[in-house]
Amino acid sequence: MKIAVEGCCHGELDRTYAELAKMEQQTKQKVDALIICGDFQAIRNQSDLQCMAVPSKYRQLGQFHQYYIGKKVAPVLTLVIGGNHEASNYMWELYHGGWLAPNIYYLGGANCVRLNGVRIAGCSGIFKAHDYHLGHYEKIPYDNSSLRSVYHVRAYDVFKMSLLTPGLGVCISHDWPEGIYNHGDVEALVTKKPFFREDIGKGELGNPHMMELLKGLRPQWWLSAHLHIKFQAEVDHTGKGIKSKIKRKPGQSDGALERMSNDSNTLRRQQKQTETRLNTEEIVMDDDEEDEVVEQSTKELPKVQHPNTDEILMDDEEDTLKDDHTVAPAAEEAVASTAEEGSASSPRPTTSAESLPETTRFLALDKCLPGRKFLEIIDIPTSTPVDDNTPPRFTFDPEWLAICRAMHPLLSTERRSTIQPRLTLAKNWVQNELEWIQDKLKQKTDELNAQTEASSDGTAELDISTIQRFVMTAPGPSHGRNSGQPLLWYTNPQTEAFCELIGVENKVNSKPPDIGQGRGR
Repeated sequence: MKIAVEGCCHGELDRTYAELAKMEQQTKQKVDALIICGDFQAIRNQSDLQCMAVPSKYRQLGQFHQYYIGKKVAPVLTLVIGGNHEASNYMWELYHGGWLAPNIYYLGGANCVRLNGVRIAGCSGIFKAHDYHLGHYEKIPYDNSSLRSVYHVRAYDVFKMSLLTPGLGVCISHDWPEGIYNHGDVEALVTKKPFFREDIGKGELGNPHMMELLKGLRPQWWLSAHLHIKFQAEVDHTGKGIKSKIKRKPGQSDGALERMSNDSNTLRRQQKQTETRLNTEEIVMDDDEEDEVVEQSTKELPKVQHPNTDEILMDDEEDTLKDDHTVAPAAEEAVASTAEEGSASSPRPTTSAESLPETTRFLALDKCLPGRKFLEIIDIPTSTPVDDNTPPRFTFDPEWLAICRAMHPLLSTERRSTIQPRLTLAKNWVQNELEWIQDKLKQKTDELNAQTEASSDGTAELDISTIQRFVMTAPGPSHGRNSGQPLLWYTNPQTEAFCELIGVENKVNSKPPDIGQGRGR
C-alpha cells in the first residue's frame, strides 16, 4: 500500500495536493492515502483564527475553508493529526476523531484506525512538561495561556496509546520522539540546524513519552514533523544491529551528544533571521518563547506535596489535595467488575516476539514550502492485495474502541486529572470491554445491512463512514465590509455518534437540552 507523508501543512492544501499529483506522475505510483503530521490549520471562518496560536500577522484563512464548504474536495483520503498551530476549537469538537471535511479525517487527541487492515495510530500536539499531567480543561474563549496549553500532549492520551498491542503499521506524532536523533545522522542534523545542539545536549529535542511508545509499540514506521527539516533514522529493537541505508558516521555513539556551546541562542537567532530573509511566507516561531509566559507562571507557584510527584499544581486548584487526583466512580466500578469477571473471552490482537518488526523506521519531513522536502511516498505491506482502482477500506480498530470505552471514566475535562491505573489492570479493563465492542460492531453491521468482515486477527471491522459522517457545524467564512464572526460553541454530531457507538457519555461537547446548535461562550 502506497502512503504519501507530509510534514507541516500550514494550511497549504492546494499546494500539497498539486505536489502529490506531480509526484504520482513522476514516479508512476498511485497513493492510497495521504498522512499529514500536524500544523494542518483547519480554519473554517474568521472566528476560528482567534483559536490558533500564531502571531496576528499570520492569522489568515488559508485554503481549508474551501474544502470545508464543499467548493473543493480532497482528491485522496487524507489522515491528519494536530500540531501546535491549529484551530484548537474545531479540533476539540472532534477529540475522538472525525471528518474535518469530506475525505479529510482528523485522528483526534489520540487514535488508532485501520487502513486496508494496517493499524495506524497517532497522537496530536506537542510536549510541555508543565501541562502533561493535567486534564483537558481548556474552554473557549481561550486566554493567552490556554490558547497554548490546549495543544499540549496529555498523559491520559499517551497512556491510552500504550495499551495498544505492539506491532502497528504506522505511528504519527507532531514533535519527534526524544532521542530519535541518536539513531540517524545527528551530526548532519546539527550542521543544518545548529541551534538544535543545546536541546540535544539537554535531551529535550522532542517528546520523551513518544520514544517510550516507539519502543513499546514497535511500529514499522514512525512519522513526525514540527522541526521543519527532513530527517531519517532507524531504531533497532533486537540488539542485533541495523543493516540500513541511514547514513551515520563511523563510531557515532548512540548516547546523547555532550552539552553544546553557549552560543546556541545566537545561532538560533541568526538562523531565524536568515530564514525570514529567504522566504517571507514562512512562519518562524520559537515554541519555547511561545510558552514562556505559561512556564514562568508555573515556576512561580509554591511547591506542594502531592500523591503524584510528576504533577505541577496550578494556582486555581485551591481544593484539598485529596480532590486533585481522584478515580472516578465509574472507574471504581470497572475495578470491581474486573475483579469479579476475570479475563474476558474476546481476543485482543496478538503478536509473538518473532512477528514484531525488528526495527522502526523514522521519517520526519519539512513544512510545505517551495524547495523544501515536505512530501514523500512510503510503502506499507498489507496482508491482502491492494487494488489501485479501489478506494482503501477505512475502518475502526476494535481494540482502540475497547480502550476508549474502558478508559473513558478517567477522561477529565477539568484542570485536575485522574490517577492512572496500573498498566496490567488497565489491560484487563480493555480485555473485558473488547467483548462488548465486538457485539456492538456486529449489531451495527446487521443494522446497516452491511456484510460483516473479519480482520486478520479475527475481529470484526466497521467502516468509519457508516458511523461518522461529515457535518458542517460552524458556517464558512463571512465576506463583505463586516467580516467578523462571534466565537461560538458547537456540538459535533460525529462526536455524538462515536460516543453512542462505544456506549459512553459525550464529555467533549455534549448538547445541552435547552439550546440549539451554536452558542457563544
